[in-house]
Amino acid sequence: MNISEFTLQRAILEVRYEHAYLHWERAGSIWHTASKEWRGLEMRSVEPNATVFTWKNMYEFGVSIERATARALYPGSSLKDEGYRVFDRFIELVSSTLEISDFSRIGFRAIFQKPCESENDAAEQLLSLGLLKPPKGKHFGISGDYTNLSFDVRCEGEELGSRVRISTLKEEIDFDPPLGIDELKPLHTTRNKIVYDVDYFTTAFTSVGQFKPLTWLPPVMQFIRRDAKDFLGG
Repeated sequence: MNISEFTLQRAILEVRYEHAYLHWERAGSIWHTASKEWRGLEMRSVEPNATVFTWKNMYEFGVSIERATARALYPGSSLKDEGYRVFDRFIELVSSTLEISDFSRIGFRAIFQKPCESENDAAEQLLSLGLLKPPKGKHFGISGDYTNLSFDVRCEGEELGSRVRISTLKEEIDFDPPLGIDELKPLHTTRNKIVYDVDYFTTAFTSVGQFKPLTWLPPVMQFIRRDAKDFLGG
C-alpha cells in the first residue's frame, strides 16, 4: 500500500493557549476582519466561549477561549496553493487580536482515505500491512471475518510528538429530500475505506513569534507523506 493511493480528506491546524478571555470582547473583531479578507465567510455557530465560521464550502474556522482551529476539507493541491496561506493568516489574526503570547500546543493533523470494494476488502488490506495480528479461528463462540480494525500508536519527545492511526471505516450515507422536491432523489449507499490519520504536534510551549504556519506546515506534510511507508509498507 502506498500513500499515493490515498486522498487527503482533511487537513487541520490547531493551536492551544492559556485562557484568552479577550475572546468575549473581541470575537466580533476577528470575524469582521476575516470577512473582509475572505469574501463569503459564513457564520455557523456563535456561543460565549466559541465561534465557528466557514468559507468556500472547504474551510472551517473556530475560535474559543483556549484554542483556535482551521480545517480544510478535501483541499487537494489547493492546500499548497492557498490553504497554507489561509491557515497562516487565520492564526496570525487570532493571536494578535486576542493578544496571545505563547501556544501551549501546536498540532497539525492530516487525514487520508483510500476507497475499498467492501468491508472485508478493507480489513484484508489493513491486515496485510502486518501491524495487527488478531488470533485466527473461532472465539467467544463466534466464527467470522474481522471488521472494524484499528491500529493506533503514539510517540512523544521533549519538544515534538506524533500519533498515527490506521483503521477501516464503513460509511453509510442516507439522504431523503424534503417532500415535494422532485428534482432530488433519495440516496442510500455505503462506502468502505481505509483511513490513515496522522497528528503531528508540539509538546512544549512555543512563543507566537516563533511559529509561522506558512513555513512550518509544508515540511511537516512532507514528513507525513515520507514516513507513511513505515506504516503503509509502500
